[in-house]
Amino acid sequence: MNLLYKSTRDAEKTVTASQAILKGLADDGGLFVPVSIPKLPVSLGELKEMTYQEIAYTVMKEFLTDFTEEELKHCINSAYDSKFDTEEIAPLVDADGAYYLELFHGATIAFKDMALSILPYLMTTAAKKNHVKNEIVILTATSGDTGKAALAGFADVPGTKIIVFYPKNGVSPIQEKQMVTQKGANTHVVGIHGNFDQAQTGVKKMFSDKELAELKEHLGVMKASMTQKNPNVDEVFEIDNKFHDMIADMGHNAMVLKINAITRVLTHSTRYYSVKGMLESGRGEELYEAHEEVYHMLERRQVNGVYESIASTYFLSAYEH
Repeated sequence: MNLLYKSTRDAEKTVTASQAILKGLADDGGLFVPVSIPKLPVSLGELKEMTYQEIAYTVMKEFLTDFTEEELKHCINSAYDSKFDTEEIAPLVDADGAYYLELFHGATIAFKDMALSILPYLMTTAAKKNHVKNEIVILTATSGDTGKAALAGFADVPGTKIIVFYPKNGVSPIQEKQMVTQKGANTHVVGIHGNFDQAQTGVKKMFSDKELAELKEHLGVMKASMTQKNPNVDEVFEIDNKFHDMIADMGHNAMVLKINAITRVLTHSTRYYSVKGMLESGRGEELYEAHEEVYHMLERRQVNGVYESIASTYFLSAYEH
């Protein structure tokens, strides 16, 4: 039986493990927790004789029940490999009668390597299970070691991109060097003028629940306008403009707002005749569904997919007509 996960703010709505991994936070802003804590099928004595990878599988299969054995073992073996400088991964060391679990043997010598080494593989596997075909973009803010560990974990993992924001003068020189020298075609680092709280708040505001709710409400207006029997082109075009303005506003970035305003002017005719052509050829439902998909991409934090979807909807359809 699948173990489901609930929000700490609403126990009624549940999701599978893979869905929780993809969403990160619940729609209401709560954390995902299992509806019950499973009992391990082995004793502590048996665990003691296992390798780190075997222990990981034994524990994780009880919590991630919608993952197959093959999927879980692939994630575990891909994460806990030669990136760690010891085969034990997290050795227990005796120091004068005191025992210490060493969590600094990962790629960035930070304990966060333990979780961030496997997260990218769990996410990409979860994406396949839930038929998510677009690139996954991770946006995060850091005050130091988390950023490097996250970058190293996601570096060159297919189907992902990671963007880390950090306070330009709020991390140590070595932490900054670790981040800006990170290898990987899919890794990006942005230093901001401000502190960590401002960086974190900025990332959260990109996908504010309130703003997404307002965008969803506007989506309802779009559906009524675009899918009616004889849609008014000018009305639909204005509603469409508002939809894209709302997305630009979500970034809370003055430069983005300026670019959006300039783009609206430069592409006015192309977008207008694209909308007109689709409506007149009876493709209003298709036009609405394209906007609905953009909304769902924002909801899933798939930023790159938004750009591609918008471009293909307007510019390809414009050439068709």
